[in-house]
Amino acid sequence: MTGRRWEFYSSPAGRDKIADDIKRARLSRSELARLELLLQRIAERSTYPRDVKALRDGVFEGRPDGDHRIFRVVYAEVACGVVLLALHFFEKRRQTEPKAIQLALDRLSDWRRRNHE
Repeated sequence: MTGRRWEFYSSPAGRDKIADDIKRARLSRSELARLELLLQRIAERSTYPRDVKALRDGVFEGRPDGDHRIFRVVYAEVACGVVLLALHFFEKRRQTEPKAIQLALDRLSDWRRRNHE
């Protein structure tokens, strides 16, 4: 099965915000491997029901398991594939914070405007 292509959100100035999120998170090797596996499954449309949750307005969260922490991959499906909007971390099991969802929605709007979608 061929997968869709991932795009990572970058700011209007060209800064790779996802690389910033990943660097700041200091993912362990196993967390990075789980993140890569989940991104692959999302791109191939072969996720398990527990892997993905719709948030709102076309924004979804992927739920990879961390080593000793919880993190979420926030993304949107677009015409050319999938765009990764943010990576968020939590101390306890809880819902994605409204401000994290709003950040993803703002980034998606910006991405669509700059990519004529």
